[in-house]
Amino acid sequence: MRLILGLLTTAVWPALVAAYASTDSIQDADPSQSGYLPDHNMDPNVVSSASFGILWSKVFPNSLESFYAKPLTYTINGGSEMVITASTLNNVRIHDAKTGTLIKERQLLPPFLRSDIGCADIPNFIGVTGTPIIDPATDIIYMFAKGYRDGSASGGMANGVYRMYALQLPTLADVPGFPVLMDGSRADNDPTRYFIGGTVLQRPALATVNGAILVAFGGHCDLFNYTGYVAAVSKTPGVGVLSLFAMESSPGAPSPQPLDLTVEKGGKAGIWQSGMGLAVDGSRLFAVTGNGQGHANGNIPASGRLPLSTLDECVINLAVSADGKISLNDYFEPYDYTNMDAGDRDLGSSGVCLLGSTFKTSTVNRIAVTVGKNSKVYVMNADNLGGFKQGAGGADGVIQTITSSNAVFGGVGSYPLEGGYFYFTPVGDVTYAYKFGTDSSGAPFFTLAGKTPTASAGRVGVGQPTITSYRGQAGSAILWITDVNTGLNAFKAVPDANGILQPITLPATPGINKFQRPAFGNGRVFVTSSNKIYALGSPVNLPLNCTDPVDFGNLESGSSGTATVSCKANIAITKVNGCTTVDPRFQCSNSTLPTGAVAAGTTFSFPVVWDITTAAVASVVNTSYSTVMPGIEGTVLSLFTTNGATGYTSTVPVSLTGTVVSKGPYLFISPGEVDFGGLVLGSADAVYGLTGSATIQNTGNSSMTLLGMAWKVGEEDGAYTNVTFEDTKATFGLGFSAPSFPLPQSVLAAGETLAVPLFFNTSTPGSYAIALRVWSDGGIDDVLLVASAGNAAIASIAVSTSEGGWDNSVPVSLAFGNVLGGTTAMKQLRICNTGGSVLTITKSKPPISPQLTATNPNVDLLEGQKIAIGDCAYGTVAVYSGTVQPSHPSQNINLVWVINTDGLDALNTAQGFGVREVETSVTIVSRQAGPLLADGSARYQWTGCFVDNKGRNLATQVNNSTMQATNTNDQCQNLCFKAGYTFAGTEYHQECWCGNKINYPSTYTNDSLNYCTFSCTGDNTQSCGGDGGYMSLYADTTKFDIKAFLSSISGASSSTTSSTSTGSKTSSTSSSSSTTSTSAVSTMTISTTTASATSLSTTTVSTTTPSTTSLSTTDLSTTSSTVTGDSTTTVSTTSSTVTGDSTASGTSITISTASTSSSSTSTSSTGTSTSTSSATTTTSSASPLNPNQPATVSDKWNYIGCHLDNVNNVRSLNSANMAADTVTLESCAAFCSTYNFFGTEYGRECYCGYTLNTTALKATESSCSTACKGNTAQLCGAGSRLSVFQNSVYQQPPPDPSHVPQAGNYAWAGCYSEATAGRALSLGTVASDDMTVDVCAAFCAGKNAQMMGVEYGRECYCGNTLGVGAALLAASSCNMLCKGNAFSFCGAGSKLDLYTFSPAVATTSSSTSSALPTTTTTSSSSLALVTDSASASSSSSSSSTSSSDISTPTTSSSSLGLTTDSTSSSSSSSTSSSDISTTESQTTSSSSSSSSDSSSSTSSFSSSTSAPSTSTSTTTTSSSVPTTPATTTSSSSSSTSSSVTTTAPTPTATNGYYLLGCYQDTSDGHALPQLVANNSITPELCIDHANSLYSAAAAAPKPTPAARLPYLFIEYHHECYGGTSFDFKGSAVTSLVGTKACTDYCFGSVSTYTTDGVATTTTDLTNMCGGAKQFNLYALETSVVFPTTGGLLLLLRLDEVG
Repeated sequence: MRLILGLLTTAVWPALVAAYASTDSIQDADPSQSGYLPDHNMDPNVVSSASFGILWSKVFPNSLESFYAKPLTYTINGGSEMVITASTLNNVRIHDAKTGTLIKERQLLPPFLRSDIGCADIPNFIGVTGTPIIDPATDIIYMFAKGYRDGSASGGMANGVYRMYALQLPTLADVPGFPVLMDGSRADNDPTRYFIGGTVLQRPALATVNGAILVAFGGHCDLFNYTGYVAAVSKTPGVGVLSLFAMESSPGAPSPQPLDLTVEKGGKAGIWQSGMGLAVDGSRLFAVTGNGQGHANGNIPASGRLPLSTLDECVINLAVSADGKISLNDYFEPYDYTNMDAGDRDLGSSGVCLLGSTFKTSTVNRIAVTVGKNSKVYVMNADNLGGFKQGAGGADGVIQTITSSNAVFGGVGSYPLEGGYFYFTPVGDVTYAYKFGTDSSGAPFFTLAGKTPTASAGRVGVGQPTITSYRGQAGSAILWITDVNTGLNAFKAVPDANGILQPITLPATPGINKFQRPAFGNGRVFVTSSNKIYALGSPVNLPLNCTDPVDFGNLESGSSGTATVSCKANIAITKVNGCTTVDPRFQCSNSTLPTGAVAAGTTFSFPVVWDITTAAVASVVNTSYSTVMPGIEGTVLSLFTTNGATGYTSTVPVSLTGTVVSKGPYLFISPGEVDFGGLVLGSADAVYGLTGSATIQNTGNSSMTLLGMAWKVGEEDGAYTNVTFEDTKATFGLGFSAPSFPLPQSVLAAGETLAVPLFFNTSTPGSYAIALRVWSDGGIDDVLLVASAGNAAIASIAVSTSEGGWDNSVPVSLAFGNVLGGTTAMKQLRICNTGGSVLTITKSKPPISPQLTATNPNVDLLEGQKIAIGDCAYGTVAVYSGTVQPSHPSQNINLVWVINTDGLDALNTAQGFGVREVETSVTIVSRQAGPLLADGSARYQWTGCFVDNKGRNLATQVNNSTMQATNTNDQCQNLCFKAGYTFAGTEYHQECWCGNKINYPSTYTNDSLNYCTFSCTGDNTQSCGGDGGYMSLYADTTKFDIKAFLSSISGASSSTTSSTSTGSKTSSTSSSSSTTSTSAVSTMTISTTTASATSLSTTTVSTTTPSTTSLSTTDLSTTSSTVTGDSTTTVSTTSSTVTGDSTASGTSITISTASTSSSSTSTSSTGTSTSTSSATTTTSSASPLNPNQPATVSDKWNYIGCHLDNVNNVRSLNSANMAADTVTLESCAAFCSTYNFFGTEYGRECYCGYTLNTTALKATESSCSTACKGNTAQLCGAGSRLSVFQNSVYQQPPPDPSHVPQAGNYAWAGCYSEATAGRALSLGTVASDDMTVDVCAAFCAGKNAQMMGVEYGRECYCGNTLGVGAALLAASSCNMLCKGNAFSFCGAGSKLDLYTFSPAVATTSSSTSSALPTTTTTSSSSLALVTDSASASSSSSSSSTSSSDISTPTTSSSSLGLTTDSTSSSSSSSTSSSDISTTESQTTSSSSSSSSDSSSSTSSFSSSTSAPSTSTSTTTTSSSVPTTPATTTSSSSSSTSSSVTTTAPTPTATNGYYLLGCYQDTSDGHALPQLVANNSITPELCIDHANSLYSAAAAAPKPTPAARLPYLFIEYHHECYGGTSFDFKGSAVTSLVGTKACTDYCFGSVSTYTTDGVATTTTDLTNMCGGAKQFNLYALETSVVFPTTGGLLLLLRLDEVG
């Protein structure tokens, strides 16, 4: 805190004016598709009144025309509101929204004919079917229309095209450079796929991101050769399509894509969403796809952050770059997506609803919700959608899954107020409302809160739930639902006490077109039905403009209140006939209305009474009082007029609202039931008993006395027994008690809540329940206490046997033995409860893999599952062995089912059950075919699928045309064996090839790619090659070492690219492993080079490996591209591969390589990224810890054992990770080269870290038993087990993230919460995945903002003042890392790292200076006292800090000399009774300082209000304060008063009063008498009200305008004080400046605006209304007489220090 004398001015910022009305609907709902629309003046009291009706309707002449695109509303520059429609006939129409008058009509082109596709989803014509979007900056509406290539009226499916139109409003003329033809555009992610308009349908509503129109396409009844797309089309004329992103792309999509458009092999995965719009969040776009064909994920869990080429049945998060390019950010794919595809249960039958900020928690910043035909509602983290099978046990990795009663089309809508709800409507069922909450861990959780009383149509077509509120007010929400049978329906959006969404009666409308959402204008709603449009609302031409709504505020039951309705006549009115209200408790009297004619422009007012004097909050015995409940009440008042002009309604609706509160005390106990659960006798809990709690509350407005307490058994009728007390300990009975309970006659103050601890214990098994009742003078309330007790649960575990029995021997094992490929086998795991209490499964991690898996991992033996006494629970494990080629190597699969319970062990009840790892294993074997060896195995074994794209791998074809008709692998191998060949291969169904060498080993493809899929002509269960020249190749094992060969080529010729997450950065690594293999048959040594690069600049790293060998070589080049920050790094690797001659005596191949490489290192604000090139080497001898693991890897990584992972859901190594089916120990070591530890897990996952708790996390070596996917001779951990290696070269960890202390000219001020209403900073905003504090500082500096804040890792906000409710939090609350810098914090969810303008510059001392930006004015003041409590003395200038030192040129100045006692101006002494330290200082000023006493010390203070600058002074501080109408100067003398005089005062808008600054009020009472306090206070209202009182008292019998109070001040938002003289109760008069001085906004200056569909409350801050014990002073004159009995006039600076 600092003391400074002086007055400064504050900046006044111009308001931004929108070119269109806030009540317009310029797209489908809102950008985020939340479905919440607060800005359309939809008052539920008006909507439910008789005045709300069908304003107009239109029927269009072609009965076959229909509307699937939703209407839009738009107002150009304050003109009349328009409603715009686009139809299936490609007709675009504009109507006057008020009258229905047709303004403009145009057909874009003849529509596409439904008869050309054979799909009846959309009848007759297909034109504009997706909802358009309007750009209010240009008055252009964009839409996509389907027609034919040459504009003709027909042409067949193949000639169908889509064009994007840009139409100027209101003329509907084409914007030059449009329309844009979509057809022929190729997909960025797969150029082999291109847009064919005839095969696709544009259904979802459009969106806009980064200057582009975003559009999505699906199919027509899933017919034709189509692929789903998202496209970005530029708004700039002549640019066209910016990006096209295919939902199905190579390599996973069907390939090659058929040329025949009727062949359904395009991949599908269309986006249709029942017409719901694409959801937008910044530069992110969310959509949902339907059925597809690629299935690239198979059954392997995958992170949503890794690339996926087949996005069928997915929720997708797409990034749209600044230049409009689309890429995949994240996705979610349900675990059962293949079953959904097979059953046509599309996920994509609705879009994504992004919930608003109300739904945030500490762990989830934004929630996304979707629901589909599979009857499941998925609640997802929008920042981490969930990937595939990323949940526990391979379940969906989403926040919550809610099972619906039926399929849902249309989507989800939400309402963010009153706790937060979302809504959905299953086919043929009611609409459900789920309320937002959190579970015990703070994670989001939704619970069913209510439902509508009526069901929807029993067929598809119900639209998206849409919720409006009246100007964002709680209690005014309406839920709107369109139905194909019953038309438009409305309900109260918040369920009542019985869980019912009460219906609101609307005028009847016919069935609405499928999947519609009503469109809203200013108090009007628009819907379409077949070829008709309907407009509903209150009459548009009102003869009176009246106050609306009229709010009575809080009113106690048993009382009444009066409010005033003010009206102005819009036209001449012959007579105001009367008034009525729907609710009789709201009363108006006709006698208070004007009599006779009312001229146009005349105003009048009348009172309305809300009478609840005969109503009580709760029923009272033996009275006739009616019952009301606390909460919001409302009704509609109707004024009836006889008008002097035609065209105006004779009924004027006025909305009345108020809040009922209890007049007296009111008792409320919660919860209604306390369930203690079960007490296990003999357990530790039995020693202490069970605990619970309840609250006893007085929710009334006066104190409440507790009269008595008693209990009875259960809830049955029976006598109560009084509670017995021992001191405050209460005993109820049946083992229930309370350690502390309020005694009879205890008094609870109004609003007081008591938390009551409860207790239960017993030694007898059984069920227990009592009803506890409390009597009070505020009513009676009950709470039910229930508990149970029993002996411990006992768990017995067993596995099924082939004989139909159960085996419970130890260890429990599910061993399947050998299972033939292509067959299925099943076994069961059983857990039974043989004890006396309910058994709970506390841990369950079932095995999940493509071929060995729990069949129902999300249903059977779940964690938390209860097993009743005497019951059993079962889990099934199945082997779904894939069909394998004959003579294929055996596949050994070993997994575990980890399980635990809270019971005792049935085999030893003296101990707990404990964690069990049930081994599950199988060996999948193949049929042995062809020539056999003596042991019965096939001589020729499967080697792999090779492609003949570089030449023939095998040189000789041996089967003739007769043999080709019956070709099999058996037959081919027999032919090659007889001819003496080492290799046999089949190709193109019928060909058999033989050879003694594989000419092109690099053409090997992994089995997982499944390229060899052609059936053999002689046996359709075998594969004989594949499309595109793929060969099924076998080798004679007596001549060729297949394992050594595969190991060699997996390193030499296989290059993989994987995406890796490292904090907030992403890098791509291209790697090749090296292996040494030795056998008796062949010896092969291959050394290769691994290159990886990560750079923040555009860098190319090229690694070339020349090879010297006597054999032929073939080059293989692989390139990967990585984006880190704003730049791209390209890694290009060229390596040599080898083919060898094979003879019966063996083969020896030696390859030596020389490597050259280049590397680059670059550094940015996100840290240091390094490009390195390194050569991998062979592994060492076996580790002493585990003979199956090498002691070292890559010469520097030492094996340290098997370790636990995911303990308490925490990764043991969490700095970086990657996953791929090519993972080896060497590749993981290379990936983790800059860390101290790497660990492999689950065969395919690699994790890196700087630290590891090697003691606590140590696991048994046998538990790390999973082979590495990239090298089955190595071990790569297991489920939740890491094979860990330690780097022999220590790597220094990066610094911990921190809050950036200074960014540009902004200094960190702390972590602040968002405002309670609106944003904390609202001047400007930008969001980016490259966000840093410096980026935000630069952005806000460009806006001359005084404050900036970073939030949510990627969002930047600027402002000049903090919004209401923003509060300082602990620094640790802002814990999200900046997206563009992983070493600094950028706020958190609804929390900002806040910075204030404070330039950091070099000075002549160690002092630093900071300032707040201000606006230049033409005056400044120089005052002669500076007191700084932050400095102990002026001699400490070398280490002191001067905060806010501003120097600026001015056109006029004034000086003021103030005298202080020389003994109190010493830096070591204090002045005044408040112990304020002062320092003597002097600065240079444009004005002079003088002293009125030569014996006094004088200080000079210079202030200004221009742009901030810095100062080298270490003892002078200054700052800006709120604007005043004039610069003031003051002088002091020894008299008893002090005068403050203004120079060249400028009159303010406050009726001639001058704002003279902010002052400290007295600690006891107030310096002026209070006149009025209400929630409508503004300076104007305070002045008008004060002077009406003063003039009435001063003038008799008639007040005169001259009778005005000389002084007024406003304090604490809403308190108005006034008088003729001040009384500071003996204290010094203290003027206040700084960021904490008079910062309360005026309650009467509140206004509302909407951003992205979210209502935000803000204020006019031109004038503030004081603070706590702070007031803004207004005076008639610029000379103010202050009392000086308290000493010298001081100035106190209120700022944060430190």
